[in-house]
Order: sequence, then structure tokens, then C-alpha cells
Amino acid sequence: MKLSQIACMAGALALAGCATEGSQDREPPEELSKYTVTGETEQCLSLSSIKQSKPLDDYNILFETRGNETYLSRLPTRCSGLGFERAFSYSTSLTKLCSTDIITVIDSTNPSFRRGSCGLGVFEKLEEKPAE
Repeated sequence: MKLSQIACMAGALALAGCATEGSQDREPPEELSKYTVTGETEQCLSLSSIKQSKPLDDYNILFETRGNETYLSRLPTRCSGLGFERAFSYSTSLTKLCSTDIITVIDSTNPSFRRGSCGLGVFEKLEEKPAE
């Protein structure tokens, strides 16, 4: 086994160990109070179906689709700067954005500067609660 393969495996194991420290124990962002979780999940969303993405904080991203569906991706670990910058990029060779993909936080003061990379979580389908 090559040294680079060992380093990649060690990095993957370190990330897997940190994944249990994710957003599950955190207070959800206020914006999520207007939604209920349906229990339906998707591993991937079609790129052409994504109308808008909205980072809520360093742990949660809302995705709105052209079919008027809303999905929440709870990141397995903190994505430092995402909640402040509210902007990210991704690169995929597929026509889908998947829970296994990596996003990169974009610095709003210098868009060519990237702050760091983070993994996405599964896409949980949400439904908007009826107005009271």
C-alpha cells in the first residue's frame, strides 16, 4: 500500500470518527420551526431540479427544488464559516448532488478564496407547516 493511500484512509477514518459529533445534539435553526420532517430521505438530488440552496448555519443547508419540495441536508460535522458566509461551491461529475459530495465554503470578501471543505448529509424531505 502506498503512503498516499494510507494517508487517505487515515483521513477518512478520522472524519468517520468525527461524524458522530454532528448537528444532532444542537438546537435547530429558527427557520426550521416552520417545517416538519416527513421521514423521507434522498441520497441525491438532480442538479437540474435544485432551484435554490440556503445555508442556515454551519451544520444545515436547505435545498428548494423546482417541484416546490424542500430538503434539509444536516452536515455530519461542522462546516466552519458556512453559516456566516452563506455561500458554497461544489464540483461533481454526475448530474446529481449527493450526500457523499463535498462542498467548499466561499469567502464573500474574496470569492477566489476558499475557506474549507465539508461533506453533505442525506437530504431529508420537509413539509411546510400550515399557517396558524
